Amino acid sequence: LLALFEGYFSPRSRAENTHPNNNTTSTGTGTDANTGAGAASDEPSDPRTHPQKMHDLLGIVLDVAARSAHAPTVGGNAPVVSVSVRLSDLIPTMQGGSDDSPPGAQPGSPPGTGLGSIDGLTDPVSLATVRRFACAGGIQQILLSDTGRILQLGSPERCFTPSQRKAISLRDGGCVIPGCMIPAGWCEVHHVTPHSHGGPTHTDNGVLLCAAHHRTIDHSGWDITMPGGVPHLTPPRWIDLDQKTHRHINHRN
Repeated sequence: LLALFEGYFSPRSRAENTHPNNNTTSTGTGTDANTGAGAASDEPSDPRTHPQKMHDLLGIVLDVAARSAHAPTVGGNAPVVSVSVRLSDLIPTMQGGSDDSPPGAQPGSPPGTGLGSIDGLTDPVSLATVRRFACAGGIQQILLSDTGRILQLGSPERCFTPSQRKAISLRDGGCVIPGCMIPAGWCEVHHVTPHSHGGPTHTDNGVLLCAAHHRTIDHSGWDITMPGGVPHLTPPRWIDLDQKTHRHINHRN
């Protein structure tokens, strides 16, 4: 495991494998904060500490192992993480531009407030976490009465099919954020235009993001657009004052 961490986090690996189409420069000193070694000059600085990076990569490794065909099944299904949230907590006002709303939310609905829960955890999780799990996995609506009786059980809806994921993986090659070396098989598929805002579950609206970038994409400053069905990325101003948009090019195939 430590060798795996070293392979993905060493400055030499990043310098040799960083996206060649990334023309932005970091506002940092050009020195890797974790090792003291010089980092690639065209690589955006990563604000995470080394333990945070190790934590994120370990989470990805566990997720990949759970999705493996050799993993044991639980009740006939692959191991899954179940996240529950009240529908009323997800429905925000559409005028505010929030992407927390599920399909069918009506304009003028009360803002989305509240929290979700994950089976096995005592602490609640944020709506942003709920939204990311739904984007990466899928949703199933269950209608309960006030007394807790199950009134309606909807069919599970997966966001992207295995065939769509394969096509997107072939196109992107891995996480599309420049400088990130997480491979395609370890990434999640992200809706560029949120599903709750009418974004289609189509290859032209899906990109690969690692778990860390998927978790932070809404407030990282990176902007992703899909002209012609190809990812184009605009960096935040702290990376590039001119915020020049560049097309993602897969150099990993």
